[in-house]
Amino acid sequence: MQLFAVFLSCDDGGALDVGAALRAGARGTPQLDAATLTTERSRSGRLSYARISHAQAQTAPRRYAAERGAERVLFDGFPLDQDGSFAAHDAGALLERWQDLPGRLDGIFSVVRLDLSTDAVECLLDPLGMARIFVSRNGRGLMLSNSVEAIRVQLRLEAPDPLGVSSLLSLGYTAVGRTLLAGVETLPGGARHRLTTTSTASEPYFTPQSVRVAQPRLDELSRRLLALTRSAVDSGAPLRCALTSGRDTRVLLALLRAAGAAEQVEFYTSGEPADLDVRIARQLAERFRLTHRLLQPVAPVGGAWAEQTTRFVVRTDGVANLELVSDFVDHEEPVERLALEFWGAGGEVGRTHKHLLGPLMAMLPVLRGSYLGRRRVLAKSVGDPAGMLRGETLELAHEHLRDFVARRREEDWPADTVHEAFYAFEFLSARPAMGVRRAAASSDLFSPFATRAFVEHCLAVSPAERYLEHPHHVLIEQLAPEVDALPYQVPWKSQRPSLALPLAIDDGRRRVGRRIRGTSPPRESLGTPFYVSWYEAGLEQHRELALAVGDSPLWDFVDRRRYAQLLDTTPQEREPYVRVLSRVLSALWFLHGSRGQVCDPVRAL
Repeated sequence: MQLFAVFLSCDDGGALDVGAALRAGARGTPQLDAATLTTERSRSGRLSYARISHAQAQTAPRRYAAERGAERVLFDGFPLDQDGSFAAHDAGALLERWQDLPGRLDGIFSVVRLDLSTDAVECLLDPLGMARIFVSRNGRGLMLSNSVEAIRVQLRLEAPDPLGVSSLLSLGYTAVGRTLLAGVETLPGGARHRLTTTSTASEPYFTPQSVRVAQPRLDELSRRLLALTRSAVDSGAPLRCALTSGRDTRVLLALLRAAGAAEQVEFYTSGEPADLDVRIARQLAERFRLTHRLLQPVAPVGGAWAEQTTRFVVRTDGVANLELVSDFVDHEEPVERLALEFWGAGGEVGRTHKHLLGPLMAMLPVLRGSYLGRRRVLAKSVGDPAGMLRGETLELAHEHLRDFVARRREEDWPADTVHEAFYAFEFLSARPAMGVRRAAASSDLFSPFATRAFVEHCLAVSPAERYLEHPHHVLIEQLAPEVDALPYQVPWKSQRPSLALPLAIDDGRRRVGRRIRGTSPPRESLGTPFYVSWYEAGLEQHRELALAVGDSPLWDFVDRRRYAQLLDTTPQEREPYVRVLSRVLSALWFLHGSRGQVCDPVRAL
């Protein structure tokens, strides 16, 4: 992991102390090495930058920074060349090929190029913007960083962003382009940006406006994903991969076996020994002789809870809700070298049936052209099961989703692909992107599903094929069909597209019947979710904080009285609402709780 911060002043000699800004950002990752802190100013004094990373012995084969004359290139994440013809994880290689990179790179990364002779600032982001760069402008100039905390502390920003807070509370993630702070925005992914103190000029290479969907070819998809996998394997970084009872990790296993690298990978599963994920993962490990570890995260208590919650909130820039804390804990163990982890985020683009009405509408001839129907299905994502969000909070989220559909319609997206566009360019760029920073203490992430090849393919196939998860099925069939022999949590549907509509109608009938009867589908008992244990472990601390900040701007979005009522119920009564309560806690801790929590390793910086 490398944190960086850049400040471009409006006038000569007005640069900020960006080194101090990074010390603030590093509070969330005490694993960073103080000895790597580097600062530099341009000839004019208007441009200054700083960077800090893990120790050099840990980061190999990555080379995070390179220079040529007055030029500097910095990156975070793990960029990959689509054909594996050069080491894209070497900043020197990126500097040499800067003009050609948008057509060459994939993976999850952010790259900054600085010219200290002309005070020029450029940024290149991965196709979906999952490795984020944040920007803030004021009367003094432009500040950009891959840490919100660095910007927040340096520019002394406090006011919440209404849409950022509203979307986190009601959708579970901050809307693309937003943070929890007014005046701090994210640069769009899939583009190269040139920034000045007053404007941003962008050259898109993979955005809703620029993507061109071609005729799908499964052999081409397999070839491109396998080439990226080999590029990742050949980098020389230690490799990790989760293993579960789901479809996404099975595709990852197939890719790694096809690349001849499965034996080099440390596979892991997080959970209890009786969990279905763990049982099936162990069967896979035994069948294919994989190195496999069981991770069993434990929620801390007392001061350790406050410290780790602060690390989570600061490292994830306040935009990751604490419902997702388990894989943060899974990546907190000390490591000798930073791994490159194969990750399943993005599989949703190939199977968008979270809400069954979406696929049904896409397949029914009379409804497939309805943008209004798409908007109403997306509106189901807005939730307030605990009845504690204010009407304005919910309306801002609804307005954002309506605007997303309207923009796709203006761009002539077919109505039956709007859900896939939403998953690729909104949901995937927001919620799963939080995982990039949760894992950053020990791993960079690479997801074959968050690549141009996979997204382009899934946007091009039919709604019926997406409903049947046909892209996943064919990838396994073409790459390593032997991994399909063991069971999944949910069995495959028939892979005949002509049956997709009857299957979806039958699925809908059964769901409606269960709702009428008030029953749920049978499933494996998973015990208490980890995020519930985490929430309850710190209950007294965040109850005290909520009572102490009666004038918090957060209560403009949340009914404080209702929130207090839920804190006073029993854990059993509270459990159905802990998912949304964790979102409130995330915002509360970001705005107020994280300020006083500083870890000892960070003080040394």
